[in-house]
Amino acid sequence: MPRKQNGFGSSESFAFKGFGRLDKGKGTGAAGYYPGNRQYGSIVQRTVIEKWNLDSDWVKWRKGFEMYNRAAWENLKVKDTSYDPGLPESATNKPFKDAIINSTLYKGKAYEIDNTYVGYEYPTANADTNTYYVVKKSPESKSLGTIVSIQNDPLTHTTNKANREIYVTINPDSVNRDLLPQMIGDRLADGPLSQNGKTDATLKRVLTSEGLPSIYKGKTLSKELEKIMKFTQSKTTVKVSIPVGDVNVTNNTGSFVPNQGINYKDKPEQASLDILNNPSLLDGKIIYVDKFFIEKQITSLTSSAYRDDDRFFEFSMQETETSQTLVGLDQGVNALPPAMLDLAGLPTVFSTNNASITINGSYIFRKSDYQKFFPGIYITGDFISPRVRDISYSILPVVVQKSDIVNGNFIFEAQPYFSEINLYPELTNGTTLVFSDNSFTKSYTTNTKWTNLNTDVNPWMDEVFSVGATLIPADMYSCSCPNHSQSLLSMPQASQNQDTRKTNRQKRYPLPTAQGQDDYGIAGQSLAAGKVSSWESESHRLSFKLCKHSIATMFNEDIKVIEPNKYPTLEAREGFEEKLAKEIQESYDNFDRSYRRTGISISEIVFALSKGLNLDPTKTAYIVFESKQ
Repeated sequence: MPRKQNGFGSSESFAFKGFGRLDKGKGTGAAGYYPGNRQYGSIVQRTVIEKWNLDSDWVKWRKGFEMYNRAAWENLKVKDTSYDPGLPESATNKPFKDAIINSTLYKGKAYEIDNTYVGYEYPTANADTNTYYVVKKSPESKSLGTIVSIQNDPLTHTTNKANREIYVTINPDSVNRDLLPQMIGDRLADGPLSQNGKTDATLKRVLTSEGLPSIYKGKTLSKELEKIMKFTQSKTTVKVSIPVGDVNVTNNTGSFVPNQGINYKDKPEQASLDILNNPSLLDGKIIYVDKFFIEKQITSLTSSAYRDDDRFFEFSMQETETSQTLVGLDQGVNALPPAMLDLAGLPTVFSTNNASITINGSYIFRKSDYQKFFPGIYITGDFISPRVRDISYSILPVVVQKSDIVNGNFIFEAQPYFSEINLYPELTNGTTLVFSDNSFTKSYTTNTKWTNLNTDVNPWMDEVFSVGATLIPADMYSCSCPNHSQSLLSMPQASQNQDTRKTNRQKRYPLPTAQGQDDYGIAGQSLAAGKVSSWESESHRLSFKLCKHSIATMFNEDIKVIEPNKYPTLEAREGFEEKLAKEIQESYDNFDRSYRRTGISISEIVFALSKGLNLDPTKTAYIVFESKQ
């Protein structure tokens, strides 16, 4: 029997293990701090050089230019309902056509504006759909005002330079002046694309002639903020009452395309719904108010009230709109959220011209956003009240939660939702527009088909805008990729087998980032937890955003993006061409997967459209969350 060892274990455990090989050292890693455990709450800290290389516009430009020349891409297509399979395919008879979305914003107002949206598909291995979408928004050319002065002298306007803001004084257009506060986050230009030397920039803020805010933005209270203030959450509610005699039930015949080409399904023939004898048939249907964007004087509201907290003030309102035109729509099997449906393609359930709509909501305003404009004064709701005149809010297409007939009236309530309101003072001559200094670009026409676009514009050194010129809305590009949007969408596919592939399993449930936005910045986005996370800063949101997909799109549209001067370091450029060639080659394989897998989820295109519509974070989160897989 072997002798029992003592309590210290094997004597070999005390032996010196040695250094191993001394002629070959361990390879060096990145200079920054990259924790091995990347759980939620961990922070990656890059060096200045690493950050410079990562943010290099030259890398984006080089990849985008190569994608334009060699990579596979496609225009966003929709099903052509007029296609006749019995006839040969031709330029006018194809099963699919380029998707063109037309929308009118602020409908019913003197300053309503038409917008056209087109989309592009780019293959990728970083999304379950194998597709990123670029959306181009082309707004109607409307006069916004005449430029009076540009404050871009770095020696004179030192405070503005420190804040990275360019002030431009204008005399606003008499018809479209109220459009200006609605365009914060949009791009404005001092001429059309064909104009040589045209300047574009992103609108950050609008100030009155007294230098005070022209807009106060309030949003529905989130559960996160409810914990740190005395206010309680109160989502926006919509209640509708219609005399039964004014409800016009629609008789529907035939089939329709419920998804505008996304799912390629036809819903069977649908006759009229007997909602007058069975009101519950309206539950789950969509209500669309014809004049959904409402702007009026605050004093005309049914009721309104201000309340204060240490860091916030609250505005509560109730308003009843009478004699309203609205329609009930059947979204059928449509996968898009109500706010993004092509409503003209959906069958109506009923219509009326005599609806009474009651809107209730409470909205919070962060005082620190406006405190700097009132030095030495602690602002409150009562302090702001006499300084604002108008209010605007939107009644987006909503889903009916419950319906009934009471005392001869057809009554239904919509599902409560997160929303925002705006309060405005009156704009006069001398209005100031504030632009982000990292958003300026200039375009130059050539004798060829190309328009040259310079993205390396320093408004503190270069001549930007022109005194006496007319400002108009400019084109915008948005992309669903993380580099452009600074956001990450969940990956919907949950299983895989021999015939299907699941990508990015670790990204299926994106969590908030440790360096993300504060609670107020993400108010309303918590409902999209696990669906989308964003780390986009205010500076990035208001910059001229670029990614390789948007650059390739501009080249496709004959806009030659001039090579940026922000080069990465020599070390970073070593091996870049080899990696780029491999990436381009992989794009062809991804294109085939993209064609086969685009039906898995529509989150990518919904998100890209939301950014193109310049929706606020609350509405974007709501729309992405409501989009069905």
